[in-house]
Amino acid sequence: MTEFRRPIRHVHYAHVSRLVRNRRTQRTQYVDFLCGVGHRQQIHFLWRPSLPDPQDEFVLELAVAANCEAIITHNVRDFVGAKKFKPQVLTPSAFLARMWKSL
Repeated sequence: MTEFRRPIRHVHYAHVSRLVRNRRTQRTQYVDFLCGVGHRQQIHFLWRPSLPDPQDEFVLELAVAANCEAIITHNVRDFVGAKKFKPQVLTPSAFLARMWKSL
């Protein structure tokens, strides 16, 4: 029985490592694409602090500067101060539901 387990484990490990490598390649290609189509945005707004978590301020500033329609985050409660600006704050599931509805 041990003879059969060893090759199966080896094939399973090889399959998993190939999948991880492919996902890593896809992530790298996606980030490269975003960097290629994006442009550097200077942020210099004077309305800080607007959010309870100071480390989230740059996300709000960037979304406003880029004229985004939404900020997608699991951390919705830290973006309560964003209501006075244009971007809506959505959870990933709310965003996907909205996108699905628009199809």
